[in-house]
Amino acid sequence: MGRMHRARWATALEGLLDDEIDAGRVERVLAHLEECPDCLRELEMLIEIQQSLGRLLGVL
Repeated sequence: MGRMHRARWATALEGLLDDEIDAGRVERVLAHLEECPDCLRELEMLIEIQQSLGRLLGVL
């Protein structure tokens, strides 16, 4: 994934994960994820990180 592509979608992926974007933007991001395996992998990685942090913080 190119630097510009990553920069453009990183905020959207984080917003989707954190439920911080409006419904219209959610639809655009989901449509993009259907076409972009790199962003889908990025989102999956962010989900794994979020889950790992949740488990870690739950232990502390």
